[in-house]
Amino acid sequence: MKLFYFITKSSAGGAQTHVMQLARCFAAQGHEVTIMSQPGGWLEDEARKLGVRYLQNPHLANTMNPIPLVRAARVLKKALDEIKPDLVSCHSTIAGLVGRATIRDRIPTLFTAHGWGFAPRIHQPRRLIIKWVERFLAPWSRHIICVSTYDLNLAHLAGINNVSCVHNGVERFEPTAYHHQLIEGLFVGRLADQKDPLLLIQAIHQLPPEIRERLHLTLVGSGALEEDVRRAILNYDLVTTITLKPLLPRTEVLALMNEVDFFILTSHWEGLPRSILEAMAHSLPVIATDVGGVRDAVRPETGILIPHGDVRAAVEAMTALIEQPALRTRLGAAAHELAQHSFSLTGMCEKTEAVYRDVLKEKGL
Repeated sequence: MKLFYFITKSSAGGAQTHVMQLARCFAAQGHEVTIMSQPGGWLEDEARKLGVRYLQNPHLANTMNPIPLVRAARVLKKALDEIKPDLVSCHSTIAGLVGRATIRDRIPTLFTAHGWGFAPRIHQPRRLIIKWVERFLAPWSRHIICVSTYDLNLAHLAGINNVSCVHNGVERFEPTAYHHQLIEGLFVGRLADQKDPLLLIQAIHQLPPEIRERLHLTLVGSGALEEDVRRAILNYDLVTTITLKPLLPRTEVLALMNEVDFFILTSHWEGLPRSILEAMAHSLPVIATDVGGVRDAVRPETGILIPHGDVRAAVEAMTALIEQPALRTRLGAAAHELAQHSFSLTGMCEKTEAVYRDVLKEKGL
């Protein structure tokens, strides 16, 4: 197969990791793989290392401005005319919009929704516009892949029916013994409203002093709220409790997961965060807000779900994990087991390949 992956951003993120995992899988099988995205960034670096063709599209951006979108479409069309792929796989909202509107089913085209742009809590009017656009573009997708059952149900509610769920997959990681004096927690995510890192800091501040003094949290991320996060850490006198690190390469984040006792994510909305699956694969119990497709992975036996925006619930969940080592061990072991059996990288690639072959079979290829 000649496969063409089209994604908006090239910076490191869950969707970009997903695309690179698929590229590695299919390149290893001898398929011809091309990736198009923004110039530079983590994705281009990884593609070059892998030896797959990477095409820059300088007009791709997370915008609804029609001028750069039209220019991005022209760059895409020229590349498709030259490469003549058997199948185009679009990832992320803007690339999905540009790709399907440009191709209009002349080449078998799939779209993977890494969380819908019309999910609840996305701000209006963007949410309403994207919902209308997705319904309009759906017929130009031979198939749509959702990464969680939550997103699958959202699609059906929006009248989008040519969809199925293929969960994100993670590599296999074996538990590593790590000894330290404090209970170590980890947060990884953009410092933005969606992830609500300020709620986490407030929750740590509200921990009883005898509990808080047993905790150290590493907060990894960059973004619009970075100065607010720094200020909150200072104002709450948490400089020795919370270590703020900038967004790290994925290899360093995975290494950190070997050195902590639990993972926490306090998002207002999500698809199915890859960071949660990677934490589970490292045998970490997870505290996460009950949003989007999170409950596909975080279940009573693998972690603790809390309502989004609920500081008190975050305090209680962290207290439980800090005070109860047996609970951490039990949840972490079950999380590792679930990650390997239900969210494996091999399973994701096999299910995705089955979708590709079904789509090409319909086209007679």
